[in-house]
Amino acid sequence: KFRNKTYDLYWKNAIGKKGKNIYADFDYATYNSTNNQIFKNSVTTLNDNLTSFDQTLGSVPTSIEIFGTKLDYVNPINDNSKWEAGLKFSRTLTDNIADYKSVLTIDTTPNYNLSNRFEYNEKIIAAYGSYSHQIGKVGLQFGLRAEHTQLEGYQYGNPIIKDSTISNQ
Repeated sequence: KFRNKTYDLYWKNAIGKKGKNIYADFDYATYNSTNNQIFKNSVTTLNDNLTSFDQTLGSVPTSIEIFGTKLDYVNPINDNSKWEAGLKFSRTLTDNIADYKSVLTIDTTPNYNLSNRFEYNEKIIAAYGSYSHQIGKVGLQFGLRAEHTQLEGYQYGNPIIKDSTISNQ
């Protein structure tokens, strides 16, 4: 089952001369899903005699939230040249759970070898500037982009697997 939502807002403002503009984008999205699984494994002989059977139940809910915004500035110098600059910020939050249980007759027991939970948080801040110039059929563009990414992920442990963390901080 999926429950997704996306919201986008776009804004453009003309400033003075033709082609000189400021643009802004705002985006927000959420993705949520619930996925229940059943795995049945059986081994039979060539004579179709069942030698082993096991069953695993899985619940795998996922939640993702994304927010992003951009601000861009375009300034044509003449018919052949222009300056552009912009800023960007984005944030992503993710929460994934994998909960598996082994079925033993009518009872279930947690399967810690398959089960886990992972949370992830990422933030990106970026800025750019560029200059472009057209000479006949040849286009030239020079630019610079700076970006800082901050991320952190946490893998929850369970009775047989230790917690773990990833981070660039």
